[in-house]
Amino acid sequence: MKTYYTYVYYDENWCPYYVGKGEGRRSFRLRSVPRPPRERIQMFYFVHEWASYECEIQLINFWRRRCDGGCLMNLTLGGAGAPGMKHSDETRKRMSKSHLRLKHKPDVEKRRIERCKERCSKPISLISPDGKKALFPSRRAASQDLGIHITNINRLVNGKYKQIKGWRLTNA
Repeated sequence: MKTYYTYVYYDENWCPYYVGKGEGRRSFRLRSVPRPPRERIQMFYFVHEWASYECEIQLINFWRRRCDGGCLMNLTLGGAGAPGMKHSDETRKRMSKSHLRLKHKPDVEKRRIERCKERCSKPISLISPDGKKALFPSRRAASQDLGIHITNINRLVNGKYKQIKGWRLTNA
């Protein structure tokens, strides 16, 4: 069974300067952020990956990033993906140029969007942490009502996650 964790790096004065999420030996690998000695790394362990992401988000929100007036070196707001990441103007231009080359033909793009809307607008039935069944008109509605990011709802529906914050998919 995998163990997920959220870790905090502290400096010599025990001021936090980086929060991350990991599994295995990730917190001890060298990276762009200077790694402190083991005794200045605090670990919070979780059974579910989503719980470690939530903890990471909460800790970053609590101490805040340097660009937001806080003390952390984190570039993002935490969680799956990279929310809060701000690219430089040069990087944005390069990415825009790259995306122009990847544009689909209009008919292919239209079909892709229709399939996505169709898939995401179907009703979804979930079981709450206390065992009650709840029916939502769409994945987005479930996301908004439960306060769970739409990406995590999609991962639940697609079978990547078995449950999120105690909510799980019904068999029917």
